[in-house]
Amino acid sequence: MSEGPVEISALRRGASELGVELDDGSAQRLLSYLDSLYRWNRKTRLTAVARSDALRLHLLDSLTALPLLPLGARLADLGSGAGLPGLVLALARPDLDVSLVESRRRRCSFLSEVVRESGVDNCRVLNRRAESLVEEGRVFDCVISRAFKTPVEFVRLAASLVHAGRGRVLVMSGPAPGLAEEVCARVAGVEFEECRDVVLPDGGERRMVWSFSRRRFT
Repeated sequence: MSEGPVEISALRRGASELGVELDDGSAQRLLSYLDSLYRWNRKTRLTAVARSDALRLHLLDSLTALPLLPLGARLADLGSGAGLPGLVLALARPDLDVSLVESRRRRCSFLSEVVRESGVDNCRVLNRRAESLVEEGRVFDCVISRAFKTPVEFVRLAASLVHAGRGRVLVMSGPAPGLAEEVCARVAGVEFEECRDVVLPDGGERRMVWSFSRRRFT
């Protein structure tokens, strides 16, 4: 098992450097999730990242978005895949109400097993295309994705799923000069709010989380 004292300490320290405080219980749940991910990965292709890099490139990378999520937010993770970032955010913040939206059935089976094994009650798996949520009239406080579509395509879709005036669309990326300008120029009715620009501890990779809002009146 991975969740020994050394790795728990490393995860908590790295998260703290990103402005996220984890207790031992949350850190252990996150590392147990990694155990499940790499156990499933032997038969089902879920990630190409080596296990030795996963604490940084999966867990800490996902946690970079956490400070931008309001307390008690209803969050949708579109194209959740292996649960990144949505499941990580749900495990780290029990106050969030997280929907993991994934169209591939095998990946939904993995997500459902992790949710069941971890015992979290703030997370659900939706086996459907993200576009179907618009047809159903679903609305969230925040919508996020990591490498689901291009930023412009993602914001255009996600803006239809957040509350006008107060909902947030969060785009996760590496260094991306001009991203905010491009999105606002090509997606009607959205405004750029802020960008969180951080470096992942122990690796030096630069990560950016861009926050956009949907205008109340367009």
